[in-house]
Amino acid sequence: MQKVSHEVFGIVDYRSDSKHVFIFDERITPKNTDHTISLLHGYIKQVQLAYPWIKRFCIFMDNACSTNKNRYMFAWCHEMVKQGKVDYIRLAFLVPGHTKFSPDRLFSSIAHSYNRSDVFTIDELKTVCSQHATTIIEDGNGIFCWKQQLQDKYGEVSGIRKLQDMRFFNYNRDLRVLVRRSCWNEAIGLESTNVIINHGMRITIDSLHNDYERRSNLSEQKMNHTHFYCRMYHTHYYHVWNANFLYCYYSMSKLSWPQEKLG
Repeated sequence: MQKVSHEVFGIVDYRSDSKHVFIFDERITPKNTDHTISLLHGYIKQVQLAYPWIKRFCIFMDNACSTNKNRYMFAWCHEMVKQGKVDYIRLAFLVPGHTKFSPDRLFSSIAHSYNRSDVFTIDELKTVCSQHATTIIEDGNGIFCWKQQLQDKYGEVSGIRKLQDMRFFNYNRDLRVLVRRSCWNEAIGLESTNVIINHGMRITIDSLHNDYERRSNLSEQKMNHTHFYCRMYHTHYYHVWNANFLYCYYSMSKLSWPQEKLG
């Protein structure tokens, strides 16, 4: 049978201690900065729809370079402030090797429930996650290719891996970026950083491509193997193992994806 891998992305909103989990399968993995930026961008948009006066955000992250601490996340924050989506963004990265905060507790709780449950489909995985957080199955429509356009507009950020604190804001109608190598206020003073930017290029959601729903589709051979092995089980007693109920079977068609997603 074809095994379908899944990724889990979590957000903890400290304003209300609300927890949010997004699940997506192998067609839109492996998880990278496109996923992180897209889901953060969508969540901030939802927050501002409900509370339009919220313009300042502080985001705590771990130090994963492939998804969080890289030039693309830096460039996205720059764009958010420059386009007036927010007035201020702070990226705070915890001490490398010692990152244990609310999202880790959330994932630990989910893992505890998962290990005590029988999970064979993505809907059953959603049920487990829903015990601990508001859970959404992401179908790929909300994941955009941010990296592709951000890398054409923004250059490299020198020494970004050593930075632990980044702040983006407008000062006298001029966008400022202040960074430092520690989140401890008295450790090292703030310093400005310069990045080569193509100011003639404008990035909007409409200009971003969305091709994640087409990645890693199951081949016809794998689908046929799945159907063949599922015939071993009686449909009435083992309906969740039957090919018609397997999520990997549905993943052949985008039309069969669950309709609920981040708006």
